[in-house]
Amino acid sequence: MSKIHAVRIINLNYNHNAIRIDDELWTLNGSHTLFSLRNGGGKSVLVQMLTAPFVHKQYLNTKERPFASYFTTNKPTFLLVEWQLDNHAGYVLTGLMVRRHQKTEDEEQEQDELDLVHFISEYQASSPCDIRNFPVISQEKNGRKLKSYKACLDLFSAWKEDKTLQFFVYDQNIQGQYRAYFQKLEEYQIYYKEWETIIKKINNKESGLSELFADTKSERQLIEKWFLPEIATKLNQDENRVKGFQRLMLQYVSQYKNNQDKIGQKQVIQQFLQESEALQQAAERSVQQEEQKQKLANRIAHFMADLSRQQAETEQQLAQAREELEQLMAAAKSIAYDQHSWNLYQLQEQQTVQQQQLGRWEEQEQRHAEILRQLEQKLHIQECARRYLEWCDASQTVQELENQLELLHQDMQSKEPEREQLGYSLRHFYSNALQQQEEALTQTEQRLQELENQMQQLKKDLQQQRQRQQQLGQKQAGLQEQLRQYDRQEAAYNQKYQQQFARNLLGQYEAGFLELQLQQEAQQNKNLQMQLTALGKQKEEAQQQRHVISRQQSDNTEQLGRLRTQLLTAEEQLASFEQELEVRRTLAAHVNFDSAAVLEKQELLAVFQQRIDLLLEELRVLRNQQEQEKGQMLRLQTGQMLELPSDLAEALHDLGIHYTTGMEWLKRAELSVQEKQALTQSNQFIPYSLVMSKKELQRLEHSRLTITTAFPVPIVPWEALTAAAETQQDTLQLHGQVGFYVLFDQRLLDETGLQQVLAVYQKRLEQLAEKHHQRQEELRFFQEKADLLKKQQADRKTYETVQNNIKQLQEQTRAAEELSHELRNTLRQLEDTVETLGETMRQSAVQQKLQEQKLLDLQNLFAAYGQNQEQRRQLDRLSTTLQEIEKALTANEYQQRDLEQLRQNLQDQRRDGQNQAQKLQEQLREFSQYQPRPLIQRDLEDLLSRYRAITRQVSAQQQDLEQQLHKAKERYERIDENLQLYSQSCNLVFDMYAAVSYDRYIVEELQQQQKRQKEEEKQIQEEQNKCRIELGILQNQIKGSLKAMEEKLGYAAPRPKEEILVIDFDLALVQKEQQEQQCRQTINNIAARLALYQNQLESLSEYDTLEITAPWEDAPKLFRMDREDISRLRGGLIRDYQKAISDCHQAVSYLENLTREISGQSCYQEEFFAAPFHGLASLTSMPEEYLLQLHTTIASYQSILEQLKVDLALLEQEKETIQEIFFRYTADVHQQMGMIDRNSTIRVRERTLKMLKIILPDWKDNEVLYKTKLQRYLDDVIKQCLAALEANQNIENILSSRINAKELYDAVIGINNIDIRLYKIEEQQEYPIPWSDVAKNSGGEGFLSAFIILSSLLSFLRYQESDLFREREEGKVLLMDNPFAQTNAAHLLVPMMDIARRTNIQLICLSGLGGDSIYSRFDNIYVLTLTASGLHQGVEYLRGEQIKGVEEPAEHMQSAHIQTEPMEQITLF
Repeated sequence: MSKIHAVRIINLNYNHNAIRIDDELWTLNGSHTLFSLRNGGGKSVLVQMLTAPFVHKQYLNTKERPFASYFTTNKPTFLLVEWQLDNHAGYVLTGLMVRRHQKTEDEEQEQDELDLVHFISEYQASSPCDIRNFPVISQEKNGRKLKSYKACLDLFSAWKEDKTLQFFVYDQNIQGQYRAYFQKLEEYQIYYKEWETIIKKINNKESGLSELFADTKSERQLIEKWFLPEIATKLNQDENRVKGFQRLMLQYVSQYKNNQDKIGQKQVIQQFLQESEALQQAAERSVQQEEQKQKLANRIAHFMADLSRQQAETEQQLAQAREELEQLMAAAKSIAYDQHSWNLYQLQEQQTVQQQQLGRWEEQEQRHAEILRQLEQKLHIQECARRYLEWCDASQTVQELENQLELLHQDMQSKEPEREQLGYSLRHFYSNALQQQEEALTQTEQRLQELENQMQQLKKDLQQQRQRQQQLGQKQAGLQEQLRQYDRQEAAYNQKYQQQFARNLLGQYEAGFLELQLQQEAQQNKNLQMQLTALGKQKEEAQQQRHVISRQQSDNTEQLGRLRTQLLTAEEQLASFEQELEVRRTLAAHVNFDSAAVLEKQELLAVFQQRIDLLLEELRVLRNQQEQEKGQMLRLQTGQMLELPSDLAEALHDLGIHYTTGMEWLKRAELSVQEKQALTQSNQFIPYSLVMSKKELQRLEHSRLTITTAFPVPIVPWEALTAAAETQQDTLQLHGQVGFYVLFDQRLLDETGLQQVLAVYQKRLEQLAEKHHQRQEELRFFQEKADLLKKQQADRKTYETVQNNIKQLQEQTRAAEELSHELRNTLRQLEDTVETLGETMRQSAVQQKLQEQKLLDLQNLFAAYGQNQEQRRQLDRLSTTLQEIEKALTANEYQQRDLEQLRQNLQDQRRDGQNQAQKLQEQLREFSQYQPRPLIQRDLEDLLSRYRAITRQVSAQQQDLEQQLHKAKERYERIDENLQLYSQSCNLVFDMYAAVSYDRYIVEELQQQQKRQKEEEKQIQEEQNKCRIELGILQNQIKGSLKAMEEKLGYAAPRPKEEILVIDFDLALVQKEQQEQQCRQTINNIAARLALYQNQLESLSEYDTLEITAPWEDAPKLFRMDREDISRLRGGLIRDYQKAISDCHQAVSYLENLTREISGQSCYQEEFFAAPFHGLASLTSMPEEYLLQLHTTIASYQSILEQLKVDLALLEQEKETIQEIFFRYTADVHQQMGMIDRNSTIRVRERTLKMLKIILPDWKDNEVLYKTKLQRYLDDVIKQCLAALEANQNIENILSSRINAKELYDAVIGINNIDIRLYKIEEQQEYPIPWSDVAKNSGGEGFLSAFIILSSLLSFLRYQESDLFREREEGKVLLMDNPFAQTNAAHLLVPMMDIARRTNIQLICLSGLGGDSIYSRFDNIYVLTLTASGLHQGVEYLRGEQIKGVEEPAEHMQSAHIQTEPMEQITLF
């Protein structure tokens, strides 16, 4: 289509003449244009006026106002629309001149209200008849004046005759020009149908586009009402293909009807062959079901064999795993043995090292002791040397003094006797005192000796106690290590079994705690054993119950199958009876028989027989008529107007007489039609005569034939025919006294006339044939129905019996089904129970083993606890003993200190005694020189005073010498005694020190060395003590390790060291423990697997009799399947096998019923079909033999069918041709359907969206299916047409309603299979929705969806696939009244305008709304305003102002009042 370039309206009044358009020109330039006009300003009027040039009369009116109401005078109104042709082809002006019709007196018939004249002007550039220069307004002195209607007609006529102009005029009051006008519009791609069906409809109301598809809520409605009609219109542009299809079907149905007998037989055979597929499938299904049952039985046998094999393999695996576990345990034990042995050797080595270290410390101690001894000896020697020096000095002093005193004694003589007696008495006194003192010293010494002995014993005791303390300390460390070992054992038990065993501060559990725990764990172990035993019994009982239920289910399944078969048979029998009764009711209606008495078969049969007799008689009459007509038609076709008797023809042939018929001679004669007509007019007998030569005629006369004839045979010599007759004979010709009525049809002399005559005969023959066929069909119908009635078996008693039987069977079946459901549920529950119990048993077994291990560990812990408590008691006793020893040591130390104090006291006493004795000795030495004398009995004081008095008389020198001597002797004796005692105590002899010089510095050095040696000795002793403690600990550890090795591993002695391979024992043990755990887990898994196989085999015990008959291809690998998979497989096999058993029964039953049902059809009651069915019915229980017999029967019928196909090949070919034509047409429709959405793609928010998407089924994927569906549909149409023909009805209406684009497409593709989706544009998002949801959209969204559909349809209708070189979309125009009432949102307007640009649609919108969201979408905008008239009150003029768009030159933009009434003068603006 072109686009509108400009619009001009001249002399239009509306709103009851209150608003006027004088002459308004609006330039659109082919762009989107908005006319902005307030409400009430006449938007609908403008739409109505702009639509008027492009629609037929019946579309000119609107609901609000008829088109004629605008025109009340004889002044013409002009509606001009200038089109801008596509591809710059120029311009076309389409216009309508309209006025109120002016009735004249001589008009006899009523005319239209309006005079309508359409005109078209085509031009490339400015022209006198373009829209701007259109000269219907004349310039006069007083202004511009509108020309009259007649003046315009004259002008148009002149332009039409002007060869330089392309101007066309179409007066709608002249017949035929209306159609020519619209055909001319189509040359410019201006299609009235678009204006009438679309533009007109969408402007019935404001925003009417939303209502355009209001009645198409679903995809089906949209396709049926819009898509398919438009597709059909497009496909029928060149020719009405659908009408041609209907004619083809009409011809085919007629041919089909004529061959219906053969077709009927063919159809019955084809029906049999088709239904035999069901029989074959049923038989094959029965065979398959039996094979399936055997296959499943084979699989179950395989499954059980596999289970047994897997069970054996699993038992072997379990034994291997247990052996592996034993090996792992043995290896772990060996590693532990090696570890204990190695640790023991390490401890022994450490013990040896400690012993060696202790030996080294003892050696060092000995060396230090020897050094100390030597140092002490050296100090003793130095001391003895020092004392020896004192002794020598003391001895020398004594000798000197004795010598001096001896010299002095020689001077003393006189008082010596008394002095001697006194001296002796004092000597005696002092000697006795000294003796007593010495005795006391002896006693003290004895006490000291005893005390020393006691102290030595105490020291020995202390040493023994310390040794014992050390030994007991070592034992205490061992016991503490054993206690810590128990702590670790207890912690390991708590961690392993998640227990919270805790002891009090004394390291003891609550009284009876462990015993209670042992009882509880033992009870738990016993409970688990009992539970395991109970579970085993429950499982065994459940398996037995499952076996019983399974048997019951099998029996019930068989019973249910029998009941269902019986019920199906009874229901089929009842349905058959119902069908018979329904057929009887239908038949009764055909013969006006009371439908309530349909059980009275004989009465109904009698009525049918009467109808059959009447039809037979009527058919006989019709056949005679047909034979006569056929004979006459054959004679006309062959030229045999004379039907020569066969025996006469044979006789002429035998005589060798050559002849021809008059009609054949006329055909061959080289005469014109006129000459032939003249000849026959001169001799009417010629066409009905034999023509032969006179010679042959003479031979015939002489032959004397004796053949009689039923009618006279005229013979004409051909020589007599060479001259045309000059006179015309009458229709009544006389030959002798006999008259013949003869009138030859001259039309037979030329081919056209002959065909006309033949057509008449053919029509009569077809009428007779149709009538005969109708009667024959009626006869066949009544005969078939009569035969059907005869074969029917329904009677009241049988009918009621079957009904009662069905009720009973239904109740029994329902009960059996309920029982089956209960048994199935029970069996499923039992299977679940068995599986659950099996799983529970496996879990319980594992739990029981764990419990046994826990109990064993607890028993070991209990035994260890007893040892622990004994060890703790020992440790307590040992601690007590150590405390006692410590106390004893403390007491002994105190005693030792007391003894030391006592010894010190005694030593002090002894020293005092010795001092006293020494004094006595000194005093005794003072008097020791006196010899015995008589004793003077006086006191000591008297003796001493007398002695001293006498002695004072001795010279002081003697006294001094004596005192010095006395002192020197005392010193000497003391030194000598000390030296002797000291040397003796030090085990020194005189020679060892006599020659040694005393040196104080040497002594000090030796004392320092002695001090250092003593400190080192003390450290050595401390190290010795540490070594002894470590040795004690090592000894305890060695004992504990030996004991643990014996208790845990059973070895009393370690492995020989050379046999031990030193590794990371802890890592190796961890690895072995992990391997043991894995192995134990493996054993548990294998045990669970073994239990699974055992349970599965137990659950399949009822199928032990099944045998393996064939390999099981793709058999599942049981060792790869888990418990659920195996259980599911077993359950599936059992269910499938049980189902297969039931299916076998059902398949045989179904085959029996199907054979009985098919064979019971009326079309198979003839012996030709009944006999094979009888043979098949006897073989239903043997499906393989049934199949063989069925194949034989099928082969036989196929042979017959091939012959029938040959006979009906042309008819079949015609049908195939029709089907192919229809199929291609349907494919075209499908292809066109897929092209509707081809041009709906735009960009929305930077996304490329296909706004309309029609999702079709793939044609190629479904082509075979579509052909099948089309064939079925056409067969149904043919069947319906034949039924209508049998009812003497017209089939053209049927063909019209059934053979069209919609019905064909729906039947083949299915309208419901098409999905239509449109994008819903929202302010922030867009997403596709189905068409059915479009009705739920808002007004604006619905409007946009409708616009998408409409624009796609317009684009589709203009698209021509054959126009390969078209560069762009054809231009189109869409005129809309106030579309923005519902659509003024920018997010909706933008895609709408994009779609319009995409489809090249020019939008011309009239609206009272404004705003940037609307104005910015249009390239061209006119604001239309109403201006009040200065001359006429209440009249306003509509003016247009272009506020956007390209302005026209000034000379084309004139606007003025024009004079339309004789008395009105209006000046220009």
